[in-house]
Amino acid sequence: MVYGGEALEKRKRHVLRCLTGANLLLRFVSMGFQVYLSRRIGAGGVGLLQLIFSVAGLSFTLGAAGVRICAMYLSAEALGRDRPQAVGAVLSGCARYSLCFSLPVALCLWFFAPAAAASWLGDPAAGPSLRTYALSLPLACLYGVMTGYFTAAGRIRALVLIEFAEQACAMAVTVLLLAPAGADTGRCCQAVVTGGAASAVLSLGLLLLLYRRTAPARDRTLAPPYGRILQTALPLALTDDLRSGLSAAENLLIP
Repeated sequence: MVYGGEALEKRKRHVLRCLTGANLLLRFVSMGFQVYLSRRIGAGGVGLLQLIFSVAGLSFTLGAAGVRICAMYLSAEALGRDRPQAVGAVLSGCARYSLCFSLPVALCLWFFAPAAAASWLGDPAAGPSLRTYALSLPLACLYGVMTGYFTAAGRIRALVLIEFAEQACAMAVTVLLLAPAGADTGRCCQAVVTGGAASAVLSLGLLLLLYRRTAPARDRTLAPPYGRILQTALPLALTDDLRSGLSAAENLLIP
């Protein structure tokens, strides 16, 4: 006879093995694709792409403002207290909080992309890539809100499957756009960034669809806990911003 506790432990070990295998597979696929990119766009393209992602990473950190961990923590709290009807209010508040930060950051990145590419990155050809990333930034931050919820709800398998779809979409779109880009470094970098933007749209759409089908009923009388969101997210945002800012400055200052 298998007791409930033993069955639960076996299930946890099985899930852990599956997640470990999936993570390793994703890493191998990503590594192989990076090797393909380095051969396709050359050392100069890889260097410019790294600088673009330094600015993009800083923009994402500023736009996300700690919202993923905040959504995960508050969702786990609501579920742990057997109040699933409060999850909708939590996610609504986190989504609005995310948009309040990500939209201004995206607008700044869009308008200052040409100047940043010329002065910070030393290559005006990076401007279109930064603007492409600016368009996808609010969606990427909302994606963080949803992954926070699904992590808190223990829907790890769904997240892994969506991550596979995300990687496949990014690679397919990138390869498709690299074909007409030729040897143009700027267009090659924009193809990579566009692939990432397309995968962000797909991933967010899949998560919203899954949430719509599986989410607990929402209590419409509950208001979003903006005070708790600010108390939780802002300290995280400050720490992440400092770390990301130092990392981006290091990448931009070191040739």
